Amino acid sequence: MKLTVIGAGTIGAGVAYNVALRDLFDEIRIVDLNEEKAQGEALDMSHAAATFSDTIIRQGSYEDADGSDVVAVTAGKPRKEGMTRADLLEVNAEIMDAIHDNEFGDDAVFVTTTNPMDPINYTHSIVSDYPRERFVGFGGWLDSARFQYVLAKQLDTAPSTTEGHVIGAHGETQVPVFSRVTVNGQSADIPDDDKPEIKEQIRQSAMDVISRKGGTQWAPTLGVAEVIDAIVRDEQRVIPCSAILDGEYGHKNVSIGVPCRLGRNGVEEIVEWDLTGSEQEAFDESAETLKEMCGEAEALL
Repeated sequence: MKLTVIGAGTIGAGVAYNVALRDLFDEIRIVDLNEEKAQGEALDMSHAAATFSDTIIRQGSYEDADGSDVVAVTAGKPRKEGMTRADLLEVNAEIMDAIHDNEFGDDAVFVTTTNPMDPINYTHSIVSDYPRERFVGFGGWLDSARFQYVLAKQLDTAPSTTEGHVIGAHGETQVPVFSRVTVNGQSADIPDDDKPEIKEQIRQSAMDVISRKGGTQWAPTLGVAEVIDAIVRDEQRVIPCSAILDGEYGHKNVSIGVPCRLGRNGVEEIVEWDLTGSEQEAFDESAETLKEMCGEAEALL
């Protein structure tokens, strides 16, 4: 099996390394305009992974990407302090268009990290001939992990026993699903007065990191590896991811975070949770915002 990682920056290199240690693929190819950087990353990873994995890690070109089983798309202009994810739409949509001028293989599943992640994931679908289930935006995993971290602090519980999920946009209009929060598998009641502060902490999580070290790294790279793991192992595990809707949750023509059953074909099923009235309303608002951005992305191409 082959993984192609497009982009050898902080996220791309981190994804390749995290996946290499799991020994999921026979081969990982790292594609970047800066070939020296990609070669250096591949060599460094190969040394580190040698005692854990038989995966061969190499710098590659787009020609080498043909026959990929999974393509992790991390290329694009990164988000800087003071920028919203939407600020990156025009330049990164054009990059996605250029990427799909190349051949990746009939069975490829694309995992999107490039921001703004939801409309960029949608862009993949409109500039390629692959079915919608082959495009998976990883952001819901990351937002849910941040939600879990914030919840554990709020509830004074162990993060590993605290479960929370975020749907909607990977951005300002994300929707924490408070009605499904559990601790040790049991429902946990979050007071309404605490919810606005929790929401704000989640929204600010990325910028809290970016303002201090210049960009996020460990959480997103692990998140992409988890999504790829679920796909390659055909786990049928439900993970919040950005998927392209065709009537699910009452929306079409948008990529948005929803519970996705992941397997070898990508999004095997979009699971429709019962949401509270306020959660559904917030999700609808998020979807409408993203539809506008998806439309803008399409108009750029």
